[in-house]
Amino acid sequence: MNLHLHLRPRNLWKSISFWLGILSLAFIGWASWDSGRLVSGGTWHEWTLMRRDHHTILTRWPGKHFEGLSVGRDPNDYVLTVGEMAARWRQAGGEVRVMPDLVMAIIVLIIWAGWLAWRQRRWKTPIQ
Repeated sequence: MNLHLHLRPRNLWKSISFWLGILSLAFIGWASWDSGRLVSGGTWHEWTLMRRDHHTILTRWPGKHFEGLSVGRDPNDYVLTVGEMAARWRQAGGEVRVMPDLVMAIIVLIIWAGWLAWRQRRWKTPIQ
């Protein structure tokens, strides 16, 4: 016996997935605004994560271990741009990855939109 139940699709704004996406994009926006005013970063073993000038910078220094956190530094303390810093770190033997905040926001937006579309489509599909 085939039982077809047609469920009424949920309102999108009632979905936890919707609000998690909104909060994620809001956090990226706030972090981007904050990185334009201040420089923040942290280190753990070989890895350093830094936020500066609307970019996230991840570096790895093989064989060097340090730990710490630097929050609220004035960007004017650094005379080099993000690109110049990355080039110098690469010359010194570090691995460097730089991602602009806009690219990060677009990636999150695409994943979030795909997730919401999949969920909406799943709700519209009849159960057999």
